[in-house]
Amino acid sequence: MIELKNLNQTGSLSDYTKEFDTLLNRVKLIDENAASMYVGGLKPEIRCLVNIFKPTTMRDAIAMAKQQNVVYCTLFGDKEMGKNRMGTAVNTAVTPLKSTANITKNVGNPTNTLALLPTPPANQLIKNVKKIPSKVMEEKRAKNECFWCTEKYSPTHKCKFKHLYVLELYGEEDDDVGEECQGELQEMQTVPQISIHALTGITSFSTMRIMGNIGTRQLHILIDSGSTHNFLDQKLANKLNCFTRGLPLMKVKVANGKALDCSQLCKDFQWTMQGKWFRTDVLLLPLDNYDMVLGIQWLQSLDDIVWNFKALTMKFTVDSQVIELKGIHSNDVALCSLEKLTQLVSKGGPSIQLQLFSLQLDQSEKFQHQTTLSDLQHDVSIQALLDGYADVFQNPTSLPPDRSCNHRIHLIDESVTINKKAYRYPMGQKDVIEKMVQEMLDMGIIRHSVSPFASPVVLVKKKDGSWRLCVDYRKLNDHTIKNRFPIPLIEELLEELGGSEIYSKLDLRSGYHQIRMHQDDIHKTAFRTHQGLFEFLVLPFGLTNAPATFQGLMNSVFQKLLRKSVLIFFDDVLVYSKSLQQHVLDLQEVLQLFREHQLFAKLSKCSFAASKVEYLGHVISKHGVSTYPTKIEAVVKWLVPTTVKQLRGFLGLTGYYRRFISSYGSLAKPLTQLLQKDAFKWSPEAQQAFESLKTALCNAPVLALPDWSQEFVVETDASSQGLGAVLMQRNHPIAFVSKPLSARQCSLSVYEKELLAILLAVKHWHQYLILNHFTIKTD
Repeated sequence: MIELKNLNQTGSLSDYTKEFDTLLNRVKLIDENAASMYVGGLKPEIRCLVNIFKPTTMRDAIAMAKQQNVVYCTLFGDKEMGKNRMGTAVNTAVTPLKSTANITKNVGNPTNTLALLPTPPANQLIKNVKKIPSKVMEEKRAKNECFWCTEKYSPTHKCKFKHLYVLELYGEEDDDVGEECQGELQEMQTVPQISIHALTGITSFSTMRIMGNIGTRQLHILIDSGSTHNFLDQKLANKLNCFTRGLPLMKVKVANGKALDCSQLCKDFQWTMQGKWFRTDVLLLPLDNYDMVLGIQWLQSLDDIVWNFKALTMKFTVDSQVIELKGIHSNDVALCSLEKLTQLVSKGGPSIQLQLFSLQLDQSEKFQHQTTLSDLQHDVSIQALLDGYADVFQNPTSLPPDRSCNHRIHLIDESVTINKKAYRYPMGQKDVIEKMVQEMLDMGIIRHSVSPFASPVVLVKKKDGSWRLCVDYRKLNDHTIKNRFPIPLIEELLEELGGSEIYSKLDLRSGYHQIRMHQDDIHKTAFRTHQGLFEFLVLPFGLTNAPATFQGLMNSVFQKLLRKSVLIFFDDVLVYSKSLQQHVLDLQEVLQLFREHQLFAKLSKCSFAASKVEYLGHVISKHGVSTYPTKIEAVVKWLVPTTVKQLRGFLGLTGYYRRFISSYGSLAKPLTQLLQKDAFKWSPEAQQAFESLKTALCNAPVLALPDWSQEFVVETDASSQGLGAVLMQRNHPIAFVSKPLSARQCSLSVYEKELLAILLAVKHWHQYLILNHFTIKTD
């Protein structure tokens, strides 16, 4: 503060402003006090006239100081330059300054336009400044009177009131005096404005929502012609560690009359939209509904734009390349203007303010990637808990900690070196590889390598058209000793959920990358591209023992909660409870373990305190387990297989839900027979089986969760083609099992077939039946 108070302008104005701004960022000052200190440190010849206008903000003070500095340099610093650039008007302004009387004579004409602010030297400081109201000036101009006395004005008029007056003079259009200063001044004088749509999240006909990316971070972007500048969410900028620089505190106007404080700018912020790179300057503001707002400042840089608001498309040309952006459609909503709302409230009628929480559940009940709360009355305790553990859902900013379970790669023969040459890529894929490798370098999960190991990379296309970079570790995996850590069975996991009613699901963010590679084995993960050799510092995807390492970490972290309130299947964590009160405590324990072990979850893929949740391809609720609607929809739309590979895909998907289908083995037998060598030949029997499986899956029942305190009932049956059984409690099915009969078994008697069905059921469900008495129902 002392340095700031003692700071005075001794050199150029830009150097003084820069030094003042540097010191100002280190202290806390009200904007008005900062402006006064800034003006007080200016040179006297600049300070005197800036004081006339009494600036109250730093922005105004700097703008006025730059104006005075440009004029002073023009009039007193270099008269010859001023004469050439300012035209004859300078001569009429410079020469009369030698005497006060001459100045009065020249400015008395009411038809002259006031245009230039010449600043007198230090020995001509103005003390008592008299301001003439604009209304008085208009009246005197109409009466042709002198501004300063009551006499009529004429070219030979000499006013008896002699003063030093201020003139404003505009130069010609080619005037480039202080061009850089004027450019900065003009930018500062444009008051930033942000539309109400950008702050509330409500779309308008003049806006378009679009998704973007920066690295692996997805951005929710609003293209808004109602905002003057570009804005970036302040919290996001901090998470991304964006390089920012301080600005004099400015007010950003909002359409509702309010103003937001802005004091930071991010230069050359880079991001991608639909595969294209963009760059612009952004101001930092707290944005609740969007990560980024692109206003007129960005739109002006695109030259000609074809914007179709109905189809939500935008076409423009950048570097001779035509780019088309496609916006996100949203459902139409009826909006009430602020004026109309004010009128309605002013009439004195009853008014209610409601907040709507979207559960995003449609008729097909798509649960994936949804952060939901089951009930509005329950959200307070859960939301408070989530706010307290907000750090668990952030992007990690450093490498994961060293743990005892850091991934090791033990080779069968440690003397073997795996070195495969890189694949050849098309030109377009090389650009994608370079971009993705650079992103991983920026994230710090890979580094340049000089390892003797090398594996090639391949690009795999995702459903949305983007690419996934995969390292082909098959050769390395062949020489790796396999880890036999047990991977849990999904059916066994679901058996633990009996009696539960409230569920929360947490999905880890890039799960494998939250485990470090052991220092001795980092070089074995090396992969080669056309750019060079790189190696992973974290556990990469594609290594043979990666699932075992990850499941081992999760089991050790949540050991005390497993089978009590938590189920773990790799990066999917399910928290289950019998009541909401208990669920809050269980969820807090889980989040605390996340924090202690520096594990991070992705909020957009989590759901909290839900009465129904999607987990491992099943929908779980207190009523039981049912099939996942999206997967059933995929089965229904499955085209008739034309190859053995396509048939295996169909049977694999339907077989995942075979426990929901009665007599699945008999229904699928005509199709499984086509999998034999040289046996694929589509027939009417195969077509009938194909349609029957689709119908059975569409009508699959909701299976009850087992209650270990109740008696189990096994109902069996046999036919000429297969065996079948159902496990039940309270007349509600828990699971189905079936098996087709072999040719030899088909010749057995009915009695023997019925006995085989009993043996099949007892053997398959022995884990349910072995502890207590159970009932068998058979023909």
